[in-house]
Amino acid sequence: MFLMPSPRVQRARLDNRHHPRRVPEFYPRMGELIAQKVNAADLVRLNVDDLSMEQTVAEVEKLSGNRLAAGPTASTPAERRALLRQANRADVERYHALHARPWSAGDLETTICAFARACAHPDCHTQVELAVPHFPPPPDDASSPLLAPGHAPAD
Repeated sequence: MFLMPSPRVQRARLDNRHHPRRVPEFYPRMGELIAQKVNAADLVRLNVDDLSMEQTVAEVEKLSGNRLAAGPTASTPAERRALLRQANRADVERYHALHARPWSAGDLETTICAFARACAHPDCHTQVELAVPHFPPPPDDASSPLLAPGHAPAD
């Protein structure tokens, strides 16, 4: 399943995220390419233009409930932190791979990513914006979680 905004909403979100800097042009181009490939493969696509986070979760659960129930799941704060670390690490690796491409016009050193916070409170959706190269090295069980200012890890 692909959660996809329309090109209009994607542009508005990118403009907001990168303000006052200019949006790298390969972002909208990659969005177009992904949309074309999703459509050509006849994959499930959920338009998220007008959905709140809660509505998006409800739609994903409705469309993918069986696959979500199969896991991976997290029932404790430590397990939630581990899943969030995996997701954040995957984002870091994706940006490194993207900027390693010869056609990439971006600059990894100045690329800002909104990482999932690792306080692991189930009702917290705060993100931590950080330059990709400043993301902590691969975490282990002893490393400190990535936290937003004023947040503490869940017990």
